[in-house]
Amino acid sequence: MIAPMSSTAPAPSPPALPPAPFAGQVLLLEDDPAIAQTVSFVLEREGYRVRPCGWLHEARAALATTPPDLAILDVGLPDGNGLDLCRELRQGPLGRLPVLMLSARSEESDKVLGLELGADDYLAKPFSNRELVARVRALLRRAQAPAEPSAPAVAEEISVTHWGALMYGIPYAVAMDKGFFKEAGVDITGILTSKGGGTTMRNVLAGGLPYGEVAIAAVVAAQKEGIDVKIVNLGVRTVADMIWVTMPDSKLRTAQDLVGKKIAYTSPKSVTEMLTILMLNGQKVKLDDVQRVSLGGIGAGLTAMEKGAVDTAPLVEPLYSRQKDKYRAYIAAKDVLPPIAQTVGVTTSEFAKANGA
Repeated sequence: MIAPMSSTAPAPSPPALPPAPFAGQVLLLEDDPAIAQTVSFVLEREGYRVRPCGWLHEARAALATTPPDLAILDVGLPDGNGLDLCRELRQGPLGRLPVLMLSARSEESDKVLGLELGADDYLAKPFSNRELVARVRALLRRAQAPAEPSAPAVAEEISVTHWGALMYGIPYAVAMDKGFFKEAGVDITGILTSKGGGTTMRNVLAGGLPYGEVAIAAVVAAQKEGIDVKIVNLGVRTVADMIWVTMPDSKLRTAQDLVGKKIAYTSPKSVTEMLTILMLNGQKVKLDDVQRVSLGGIGAGLTAMEKGAVDTAPLVEPLYSRQKDKYRAYIAAKDVLPPIAQTVGVTTSEFAKANGA
């Protein structure tokens, strides 16, 4: 006897999962369609709304119309470089936008360049979906966290531009080691560093002991804005240590060769920006004919030059003497500029008056 066929109905499909709650708007700049599709799918599954762009100009237009909560930028693009857009973001109204760089380049120097240009994180291809989501969540969590109240500045801290990185801090280090500050009745417990220019000036004004060594250009800019600062001493009294370098195979030989080229400097209102402008003016090169690029530090400028992002960068002695085989010097400040000081010591007029200065 043949058993009757079962009349049991097929099991119903499991109910569809509800869409994840909205987690944020993400701009994705990626020219590889397969990677862009994968990243978009992974993030949208987690509740992110993704705006994919395959071209640099397309991303710029999207940022101008609908600012996102986070940007994911590929480095190599058909019409430019994601690092250029990262730098533009940091210098514009979206300066605090979290930025995650994507790149097939996994060398340490590439990661350092991306981070020094302002990226918050760097993810090398290939990457796992879980790591991508984790990094996006972490960046947005930090960006959305309420700011902690800043602790009051310690009264015995002063500011010195590029402390610990360049030679500006050596006199202060010696004075602290030998006890010269204490002999003068000042107990310096620490020195604040900065990338120079306006950043150092802000540190000076915010400190409990408002004194610091800053670039002359930063002081002039502050005084033009009506900020109460007073020069009380000279700092570095020569520019003889400043050199502009390029790669050994570069065609740059004189300042006139810079027309149409990119030249790095550290920060706005810094020594390197001031000397770059003076050098170009003195050599009769129009400022508009040279693209000046702020990269935040001497090291960042050299790395960008090695990668071809800029054509030349400033370097100072004795760092250049240690790297003569790696870079070629072609302009020395002492040969093209008159004797001038680089930095000065400043404080507020109120503090100077209260302390007999």
